[in-house]
Amino acid sequence: MSKPFNHFESSIERGKAILALAETDPPEKDDLLRAACVLTVAAYDHYFTSKFCDVLNSYLKNNAANKELLDLLERAGLNTKSALEIVLMKRPFRRIRSLLANSLGEKTTHRTKAIDSLFSAIDLKGLSGRVHKKADRRNLGKRIDKLVDMRNDIVHSAHINSRGHPRNIDGTDIQSRISEVELFVQCSEALINEWVKKKNIPSVTSTT
Repeated sequence: MSKPFNHFESSIERGKAILALAETDPPEKDDLLRAACVLTVAAYDHYFTSKFCDVLNSYLKNNAANKELLDLLERAGLNTKSALEIVLMKRPFRRIRSLLANSLGEKTTHRTKAIDSLFSAIDLKGLSGRVHKKADRRNLGKRIDKLVDMRNDIVHSAHINSRGHPRNIDGTDIQSRISEVELFVQCSEALINEWVKKKNIPSVTSTT
């Protein structure tokens, strides 16, 4: 397994530890569930960003960049000036990866639509659909997107209703959705690694 996946798993274990603490029924139970939700979505987001950056360098060595990738790199700051500077560097691909990692770090990659768009830039089309087929769960992405919605509500609005009271949160539901995030990433890791082999991309080395 890759370094991005290992980092994801360690973060998910932290989320599960918070869930276990919530199950002891402390007064802060609901906020512990919210914390587990936030940590899980962050791990999910970071996995796809770092996995993409790991695959990108090796992909570029054997494949021409398509328009989607060129647009992505341009938004990351790879303009004519920086391209000329990179040509003179000993490790140009490392610089490209660094530019992209910084750019993606300022954005969210925790929606299935955003994940699909990102990986289509390196010709891996319809990743979430492939995950649904592999997991035999057509609603998996929608379930995770709902968890992302909750995370956004927690982070941006403190998960309160119009009266200023905390919204209800169900521990069993959160636990189920966190398991689904883990399943989605496990399937993604296997599919991306399989795609790398089929594309004959050599020596994909984790750099994140």
